[in-house]
Amino acid sequence: MLVVVALVLGAVRLTVAAPERCAEISADDARATAQAAADWLVDNQKPDGSYLYLADREGNDLGDYNAVRHAGVTLALYQAGETDAADAGLVWMRDRLEERDGWAALTDNGVAPLGGTALMLAALTERREQTGETTYDDTMRDLGEFLVAMQRDNGDFYVYAYPRSGRVDREAISQYFAGEALWAMARLHRALPDEAWRTAAERAAHFIAVERDDTDFVPVAPLNDHWAAYGFAEMADWPLSDDAVEYAHALYGRFAMLIRWDAQADAGEPYATTHTSGKRAAALGTWVEGQAALARLARADDRASDLSKATLASARCGAALLAARQIDGAWYTNGETRMDDQQHAISGLLAVAALLEGEE
Repeated sequence: MLVVVALVLGAVRLTVAAPERCAEISADDARATAQAAADWLVDNQKPDGSYLYLADREGNDLGDYNAVRHAGVTLALYQAGETDAADAGLVWMRDRLEERDGWAALTDNGVAPLGGTALMLAALTERREQTGETTYDDTMRDLGEFLVAMQRDNGDFYVYAYPRSGRVDREAISQYFAGEALWAMARLHRALPDEAWRTAAERAAHFIAVERDDTDFVPVAPLNDHWAAYGFAEMADWPLSDDAVEYAHALYGRFAMLIRWDAQADAGEPYATTHTSGKRAAALGTWVEGQAALARLARADDRASDLSKATLASARCGAALLAARQIDGAWYTNGETRMDDQQHAISGLLAVAALLEGEE
């Protein structure tokens, strides 16, 4: 029996109780790391406004593309203040808009994935906030109308539409699209107040907090959905519902576990062997984004105030890991980098920098 106990305790020590290696990172260092990543995206942008999607360490284009990730990268560039490059990315998206029945949707080879339209809308709200321009307000409304049209009775969303035929896929699921739509609708309501946008966001928040992990077959709940965390933070002063606040606490635990595990991989042997996660910056960046969003929620809602220090500490740890692993402005996994590695790292690092500056 003692042997079994010893083995169990040893396994715990090598896994969940392994030491973390979290360096400190300042707001200036976080911003500098994010800027280097933004520079990488700008330097590798193509003449048509698209981005280098997948590349090796030598910068060779390995092909493929994805409209949803294109919208996400454009959003990150607006966040980084790279308006000219982001506007070029916006042209690429506007050329792929399909309009029908009073709404507009971003298409990818004739298919309109919900997440692409949601992130295009989020990018336009960011552009409006950064520049003060109202040029694309009508486009934002049209994109919002598409999200409303795709929402189901329970607050979830259909995830694929075929605008030219008017057909909607009523069977497919995509675990993160609901969170993207939630956040985009909340930001749209903030920019252009309208009860339709607020109602859609509130219904989506309820679905995510109460049903989504079961409906979308999430194997380990809660789903590490940074988009939902963004949405909850945006809705903090509405105020957020009690079930969403409860879910935010669960999200904190999920993000904290993931960041801690990744940090333990840098603690040297034997932990480097037991903790090799293989997660790319696109994953680590989302965990940092999620914790940073929850830290903003904690500062705005007393019901989540107990998370204030813990969420920032966790996000800061993840940001330091990102800074330590960056190579010439990018992050590589098995010798390759994908554009959303830079996207999510930029967004997470900038969010942490803003939080740290808010403490000074």
